[in-house]
Amino acid sequence: MTSDIFGRRCSETVTASNFQKADWSLYKKIVNDLANHLPCPDIENINEAYKRFTNALEIAGKRAVPTGFRKKCSPSWDNDCNVPYVKYKEATASEDIQDAATALMDHIEKKQERWMEAVSSIDFKHSSRKAWQRINLLTGCTRKKIRCLIDPNAIAKHIVQNGCFVQQFVQNHLGVPFTKTELEAALMTTQPRKAKGPNGVPNEILTNRGEALLNWLLSFVKACLANLIPKMWRRVSVVAILKPGKPRSSPNIYRKISLLCSSFKLFERFILNRINPIIDPLLPTEQVGFRKYRSTAHQVCRLTQNIE
Repeated sequence: MTSDIFGRRCSETVTASNFQKADWSLYKKIVNDLANHLPCPDIENINEAYKRFTNALEIAGKRAVPTGFRKKCSPSWDNDCNVPYVKYKEATASEDIQDAATALMDHIEKKQERWMEAVSSIDFKHSSRKAWQRINLLTGCTRKKIRCLIDPNAIAKHIVQNGCFVQQFVQNHLGVPFTKTELEAALMTTQPRKAKGPNGVPNEILTNRGEALLNWLLSFVKACLANLIPKMWRRVSVVAILKPGKPRSSPNIYRKISLLCSSFKLFERFILNRINPIIDPLLPTEQVGFRKYRSTAHQVCRLTQNIE
């Protein structure tokens, strides 16, 4: 922990990848060169192939994607305030004290005017997420870390008890090998700015691929379809979030979020895109949850029509 000039504690900065300033041309060149040396995934070396694949993405990402952090500061205080503030503290004559104080207050008032303009631009009608991001940016507020009173093993045990066994898909629906068109379609639907899984590879690193990496991924997915999934895919990063207004003494009231590997989620999109045209027509029209282009508004409209 560090302190500012007012003695307030400031949290330590956390570095993050800046994908907006990434050199994707350099990334594709590096990852293509590394992909040419990746082993072909098969029964004997599926785990080693996946490990080298992840390392290749990490090496290319470190060289092409810059990292950094955004400094936190008080809205009305910046480095320019330090000069008159030091003069104010060191001044002995009343005139010097008055001049330093006036210069400092004039600068702070200008900062406050810009602060008011920034606050007045916050609009919850268009995007509440952006509005809250602006508020947190201006105030420097962050969530306080609350110590969890529950053993992580207790939460993991509760997850296992509530888990269910997922059966294998019918072979005649997934027996046809995947194509490069399906791979590109799955990559196009991968969403950016998502939390990383156990392998530490974000979606942006996976989607900005080269032709050589695309061919290797297709071979890798075909090998995984033959029940040769790597061991890393069987791991998840579980984040336990306390439900609002609930005590922190029981593992049952924690909401569990499992973060999967980005490549595993890509493989799931393959399966979903393949079976969705087969399963969706079999579902009743009343089923709205977890279906594309359907929402609560359709149910309300259907209920209104039945009442009329």
